Amino acid sequence: LFLFFDTELITYQRNKNEYLAKNAAESGLENGYRWLKNQVDNPISNTFTFNGTTNGQSPNTACLTQLTTPPNYFYTAAITNLSTEFSSTQYENYGFDYLENIDTHCKELQKVFKVVSTGWKWLDDKIGGGFLAEGRALYVFYGVTNVGKSIFLGNIAANILNQNKTVLLISLEMSEQVYAKRMSSHLSQIAMSELPLNISSLKNEIKAYKTNHNDSKLIIKEFPPQTISPIQIKAYIEKLNRSGISPDVIVIDYLNLIAPPEKGKNSYESVKAITEHIRALSYHFSCPVISATQTNRSAYGEANPGLETMSESMGLAHTADAQF
Repeated sequence: LFLFFDTELITYQRNKNEYLAKNAAESGLENGYRWLKNQVDNPISNTFTFNGTTNGQSPNTACLTQLTTPPNYFYTAAITNLSTEFSSTQYENYGFDYLENIDTHCKELQKVFKVVSTGWKWLDDKIGGGFLAEGRALYVFYGVTNVGKSIFLGNIAANILNQNKTVLLISLEMSEQVYAKRMSSHLSQIAMSELPLNISSLKNEIKAYKTNHNDSKLIIKEFPPQTISPIQIKAYIEKLNRSGISPDVIVIDYLNLIAPPEKGKNSYESVKAITEHIRALSYHFSCPVISATQTNRSAYGEANPGLETMSESMGLAHTADAQF
């Protein structure tokens, strides 16, 4: 349902919502955060400034974009106040007292970190056994245009799914059903071109797979390119968590198609900010994040391209934990 308002009414609503956001934020972290989450989770019912211009997005996505992309009527009022108050709560833990807790440190040195296998031994060997299961790491694979980055990410998702894991695959390049078709072919070993002719066999194969992998779950979520920011991706995953779905791995296809958290920045700053925010998701959700990016033209014909061939921004290379 599209709601249209004249300029004066929109201005009134913006001022009203800004006032409400400021009061909510100042009333305390818990109340302010709850108010803000409600705004993000229910954009259609809570915003009155949607102007009906969707740019190909659904009304819900368009409103969500408007709500969480700065500058807007409550971003500066609510986010600023909330982030200031939230920052103060982070200092309740004063940090690790090294000299007084050397025994704890020694135990940590002997700790064996859990990993999630990539599905390929040669790659596991390169990254210490696999992706860090507890997160705090962003893994990026890069290659030239049309080399098969999406296929590679899909194969990684399938390999991890085979380990009875919950995989969230966020696509900004292909539709959910195209990715599902590739996954069907991968899991059933039926060629994609022959899937429509083998529906019965496909169903039997997937049912058998589900029986043998009781804890496996694959969520494929599509967003149009350049319409969703890291903040919105975080809100979406938190909504998944509330529904009882907690990803063991997040796969994003791919980084450069995510909208920057702030507009008006150059490509280096934008891509670096996107990468930093996406890497932060691995901390917030305690799981590894895996993505891809493109090389620039200088990588064409190179047998072993270096990081200098990464497209758009070296800020990505400076932020990611492992790149291949």
